[in-house]
Amino acid sequence: MKKTVRALLNNRIIKVAEGEASRYMGGSFIDCDYVVVTKNDEVRKIYDAYKSNNRKKYRVIEDFVVTSEEEVFNLENYNGETFLAVNEKGEIAGVVSTREIISFMNDYIKNLKNELDLVKTDLEAFMACGDNDTRGKRD
Repeated sequence: MKKTVRALLNNRIIKVAEGEASRYMGGSFIDCDYVVVTKNDEVRKIYDAYKSNNRKKYRVIEDFVVTSEEEVFNLENYNGETFLAVNEKGEIAGVVSTREIISFMNDYIKNLKNELDLVKTDLEAFMACGDNDTRGKRD
């Protein structure tokens, strides 16, 4: 299954200078999923925000792949990489990590289940019509 990076993108990020990161990450007031730390407009680290015991905590990501948000991504070949997506102007557009892949796949599976339920309902209705149809039958 292929999707563009833009379709998977999480843009709930905040971009901060290297020296200011601890100020933003000290409390739980910040409403973002990722903190992108830069030095001279070059991304150094990405902090993945998550909740633990009702407190926001951060996991540092130093290995990431910079890619275009227009890049076509093959989900079947995903190996847990974190992608930092940039737009056509070279600006940070967002992040794609395991969190976004899992969320997308959960939504995809939910939609497949809904479609399967519709097919089952249609099949049951079709079968019921066939059972009740006695036209043209002789005893």
